[in-house]
Amino acid sequence: MTCKYFKPYMRTLREIVDQYYKFDRCGAGGPLHVLLDDDNYDIHTVHFCLKECFKELNTPEKDRVYGHSNEVYILGIMICNEYAKMSLEERAVFDAYKNGQVVNECEVDCSMCSLLGGLYYDMIEEEDVE
Repeated sequence: MTCKYFKPYMRTLREIVDQYYKFDRCGAGGPLHVLLDDDNYDIHTVHFCLKECFKELNTPEKDRVYGHSNEVYILGIMICNEYAKMSLEERAVFDAYKNGQVVNECEVDCSMCSLLGGLYYDMIEEEDVE
């Protein structure tokens, strides 16, 4: 049985994230570092990264904090938008998948799922606070 939170488009999103890492100075996640590399996939972090990308994109290149090209910020915005569309459970599963974990073997009982690990349970309360 396949994980109910794993969606086929996540394969494409992982390919897009892999391409994002290939941009200059994005090997550690660039402007999306806290989201992609630190496993902070809560909605607040997604919104933070989205705002940072918009802010940098609207700043003259010579004054940018991170100094990336427009393409990096535009792709960062697209990635954040995809994360924002997902439920917390889907983001947890995608994060595990992005980090190389196998997601095609479901344990049926989601409370026993290793993909919904400690980080996920730590974020549930934060997710509800808006």
